[in-house]
Amino acid sequence: MAIEITSKAKVKTSVWTIILLVIGFLLLFGLLISYFYFDNSSKKIKELLKKSPQEVFLEEQIKQKERALSLYKEKIDTFGALLADHRNVAEIFSFLEGISLPNVWFSKFDFNYAQQTIGVSGQTDNFIGLWQQIDILKKEPLLKNINLTSVGPGEEGVDFSLSLQFDPRVFQK
Repeated sequence: MAIEITSKAKVKTSVWTIILLVIGFLLLFGLLISYFYFDNSSKKIKELLKKSPQEVFLEEQIKQKERALSLYKEKIDTFGALLADHRNVAEIFSFLEGISLPNVWFSKFDFNYAQQTIGVSGQTDNFIGLWQQIDILKKEPLLKNINLTSVGPGEEGVDFSLSLQFDPRVFQK
């Protein structure tokens, strides 16, 4: 008896068999994922059922309060940033009061934040008093620039307007 070597015939599979096999694996994979998802969900629901309805209600109220408080925290933080950048202009009034002559009084103040200037309007008895006041202002180291913007006779003396440019350090005290 002779041994014959023959090639084995290849079994052909149909396209439908492969498609059904892939669909089967996808369904199996989907079932496994849904099993773990529903198992996790059921554990969470069981934990909620163990708690009394009052506890669940209180926890929900606490979460709502925390959300509301976080909004207030944002507002407080924003206000803190604004307050840190605040320029204290009120110090200028005491500064001007300290260096003003008795016969000079200021009636109007306009603050320009961008240029760090203050527009001041006022009155004095005469032109000599105005020039003396301007001379005192020029000697102040906190003032960078002084401009006489208008001057003229008024009802009770001399009306004037000054533009005072301060050193930025004055506003940060």
